Amino acid sequence: MLALIMYALMLRSFSDGFMHYVEKTESQKLIPFINAITLIYEEQGHWDWAKTQQQHQWRFLVDKHIREMAPSLHNPARQPPPHTLHPRDHNRPHQRPPPPRDRQNHKPQGNRFLVVDTHVYLKDKLNQLIIGNPKQINTVHWIPMTKAGETLGYIGYAKKNILSNQLDTLFVEEQQRNFLLIALSLIFLSALIALPAASLFLRPLNRVSKMLAKIAKGDYTKRLKIISRDEIGDLGKDLNSLTITLEKNLHARQQWVADISHELRTPVAILKGEIEAMQDGIRRVTDTTLSSLQHEIERLTRLINDLHELTLADIGALSYQKEVLNFCDLLQDRVDTQKNNLDQRAIRVTVNCSNPKVKMIGDAKRLEQLIDNLLQNTIRYTDKSGFLSIVLVKKNKGCTLTWEDSSPGVSDVDLVKLTDPLYRAEQSRNRNTGGSGLGLAICKKIVEAHQGVISIAHSTLGGIAIKITFPN
Repeated sequence: MLALIMYALMLRSFSDGFMHYVEKTESQKLIPFINAITLIYEEQGHWDWAKTQQQHQWRFLVDKHIREMAPSLHNPARQPPPHTLHPRDHNRPHQRPPPPRDRQNHKPQGNRFLVVDTHVYLKDKLNQLIIGNPKQINTVHWIPMTKAGETLGYIGYAKKNILSNQLDTLFVEEQQRNFLLIALSLIFLSALIALPAASLFLRPLNRVSKMLAKIAKGDYTKRLKIISRDEIGDLGKDLNSLTITLEKNLHARQQWVADISHELRTPVAILKGEIEAMQDGIRRVTDTTLSSLQHEIERLTRLINDLHELTLADIGALSYQKEVLNFCDLLQDRVDTQKNNLDQRAIRVTVNCSNPKVKMIGDAKRLEQLIDNLLQNTIRYTDKSGFLSIVLVKKNKGCTLTWEDSSPGVSDVDLVKLTDPLYRAEQSRNRNTGGSGLGLAICKKIVEAHQGVISIAHSTLGGIAIKITFPN
């Protein structure tokens, strides 16, 4: 396509340029004629001689300077008259040549335009047409005649739309053929380059296509071998990252289903065993056995509710009614509400707010749920007579909540997984005293819904340190 466009533009440019060159050449041929006409005008002081009684001088000068010097403007077969007349001899009637035979019967009539020659035109300095066909004046190229900076008149010649000279025509046709051959050669050369280049580019794309087909079938184990550093190589890296993410999500989903099944199976198995024992008469139906059944039902209910909330948080269905609130007051209120449970575990709590009026935009109910989950996590997994430090600091437009409790701590491996659903650190969490393992996972969802960030590290008190940062 580029070669064809280049061919068309070169052809058009050459044609226009060559026609312009021919016009310049024709105008150069008129210089001797213009000099002769100017000399006569200087002696006469007017143009009447060209349109009245001495019109034959105009004809003679046309025959002498144009038909002889520029035959391409006229019929080359026509010969100029044998007579010669110097421009200064215009007052010598005995030396004036007779007018051409084909124009002897042409008589000037008043101020009418005289069509003496069909190719050469004359205008005075006021742009009044003296010689020439007024119907064709729009196709005339004008050359000014000047003397000492003063314009005397204008000589014009008809512009050419086509080439009349045979040599010029042959030259143009030869150049057109050369342009065509160049364009065809470029097309052939581009095809020779494009075909192997296309194969080179398509080869890695075909590998990407095959890998996408495997991903669509659920196979996330394959990886692309990256052999280039271009855009295709970047695409391969992104595709490898996608397969790694999908593989992790698949394993997480499988682990999620297995963990849920396991968590649900435990209370259901206990309930089934207790009921079967009562039916067989092994255990009597007493307030104690009924209380045990109720306890397992409550555990099962809490687990189902936690799973439901976590699922809603995952799909973004938790409703958030955000407003401006005092986070310090909200934090202190929730700690006071859980004071009895903390006292039962003999856990000492200190709440330190850098500013009693720490404002933030958030959902009060969800933030209360966040603090309650953190408190339940401390109550369940901190040793008796432990310690809990809560620090709330105002930073710019946001705030930072630091939550640190005492031993036991967790390993580095367990530390990064504490916010995973249903995850428990074995040395500190168990199903008898612990919860469902969803508390911190729900906390993470609530923090993210407030555009915040939660991180967990080792605490200087021996337990874990939870740091939560809210942007406003």
